[in-house]
Amino acid sequence: MLSQVEDAVIAADTDERLTYMNRAAERLYAVPSGEALGRPIPELFTTEWLRPDDEEAAKNALRSSGTWRGVVSHRKRDGEVISVDETLSTLTDDSGQVTGTLYSLRDVTGQRRAELELWIKDMAIASALEGISLSDYDGKIIYANRASLAIHGWEEEEIVGQHVSVLWGDLGGEMNQIREELVRNGAWSGEVKSRRKDGSTFPPMQLVLSVVTDEAGRRICTMGSGGIDITERKQAEQELRIRDMAIASSLSAFTVADLDGRLIYVNRAFLSMWGYDSPTEVIGKRVTELWQNEEEARNTFENVVRTGRHIGERIGRRRDKTTFYAMFSGSLVRDGDGVPLCITASLTDITGQKQAEANIQAHNRELSVLNRIIGGVSTSATDLEEALGRVLAAVLSLLDLSGGGIYLIEPGGRERARLVCVQGLPEGFPSQPCIPDITARPYVEVLVAGNPLFFDDHPDLRYPGGEEEGTLHQSASIPITAHGRVIGGALNVVSGNGNQFTDADRSLLTAIGREIGTSVERTLLIRQLETAEQEANLYSTFSATISGTPRTSRASTPISSSTCSKGGKEETTHRNSRTVSAKASKSCGTSRPSAGSTRNRPCSRR
Repeated sequence: MLSQVEDAVIAADTDERLTYMNRAAERLYAVPSGEALGRPIPELFTTEWLRPDDEEAAKNALRSSGTWRGVVSHRKRDGEVISVDETLSTLTDDSGQVTGTLYSLRDVTGQRRAELELWIKDMAIASALEGISLSDYDGKIIYANRASLAIHGWEEEEIVGQHVSVLWGDLGGEMNQIREELVRNGAWSGEVKSRRKDGSTFPPMQLVLSVVTDEAGRRICTMGSGGIDITERKQAEQELRIRDMAIASSLSAFTVADLDGRLIYVNRAFLSMWGYDSPTEVIGKRVTELWQNEEEARNTFENVVRTGRHIGERIGRRRDKTTFYAMFSGSLVRDGDGVPLCITASLTDITGQKQAEANIQAHNRELSVLNRIIGGVSTSATDLEEALGRVLAAVLSLLDLSGGGIYLIEPGGRERARLVCVQGLPEGFPSQPCIPDITARPYVEVLVAGNPLFFDDHPDLRYPGGEEEGTLHQSASIPITAHGRVIGGALNVVSGNGNQFTDADRSLLTAIGREIGTSVERTLLIRQLETAEQEANLYSTFSATISGTPRTSRASTPISSSTCSKGGKEETTHRNSRTVSAKASKSCGTSRPSAGSTRNRPCSRR
């Protein structure tokens, strides 16, 4: 019997799997029952509820009364959306246990479309700027739109039943002529004076009268349109124009999308921000295509539809595939009855702000690291190699680097450098105790020209050493400079976990090289002053010996008794100089020590 009815009928068990499907349902959803039976209902169609509370209301009705009826939308397998008058009934067994649900479905898409068209027409008349009224055969008003009520100063319940003559000035005998022409031609137009409820009138306005008939040509009523209050219309037009120009010329991007997530309007700022030339290039696009993460964009759009609003930072994707940061503010727009109409979004490019924040963070990090580095150098100004050891340890720790070393150029104009400190170099990274010729590549770029060298920028350039020429590690060589010239040597570091150096890392390492250079320069000046003081003391002692007049040193202590017997600083300084010189000669000799002899050598005073 169910197979003969015109309405589509399906049945499903408690797991929503199809157990029955009549021929009308097969035609409606274009699926044979043999293919559909046993499958979940969502594979046949998905239900889209017209209002947020409808689904819960249907469940409550089924639990309480066992039946529910309402209009829903079904999205079929091919994507087509139809309007369905749906009646749900609970199926039970002999014991009253629920066994499933019976669906009675009627396609009302055409009816809903017709109702929508009528509603649109009704809304168009109701919201028209010109006054519109309807009157019956006797001239009594049966309807007046909002504009007509506002123009004439009436309330709807007051105007209905009044004769149309209350809306217009004294027409006298002209009223009969208007009526005759209206009957003869079905329409009349001309200028008449409008009258307000309080009896006052205002200048003549254009009035158009027309006879409204049914499909058989029978007269239903008379419609009068016109009587526009020019003052209010001009003001409304100006307000609309101002709003439109404000949106169109706003520095913030502005978009409108339909409820399916497709763009229907964009302003000039949007075109500029996303790199398009004309609105026609983007109208109809899905809003998800505007963002780098389309899945996240889809979730955001659904959140706006669900909650009515969403604000947050997003990464936009321009027409040329480049990206930028944007602040997104989306809102759901509803009509007077609360029905969703569209989604509007205001968007601001905050790339500059984000970059400024990143720069501030990088600058603060740089200051913090440099303060640590300065502290490490300053604590032992004259014990240079020990201070450099602390500096290297601090750099590796603060920047999370794998390892590194510091080379110092030998004094006296020699074109070679020795490794004074090394720590944590990874396996496979060559560690040379001596660079015999700093004018050779790649050393000349750093130790002579004073330019930082990041090897991930030069895949063809490798450090010599080891069994194979070069290294696969991401490394950098930073000149130790002061006042724009190489003052000491180079700081060599290897990045952690093989990561490339970021722009912030490069800037910071270059600044560290300058700070080390300033400290090295200061230390060398202190050493020069100490040497000059020692020479002056020796000269004073020698002069006193020759003249027979005892003389004391500038520090009021004879060097022979103070530095030798007490192991003073001058003696220590000379001893350190001799040790450094001896080790430099040994390390930079004709025979080169193996790489393993210096790898991970502790950064201690020589």
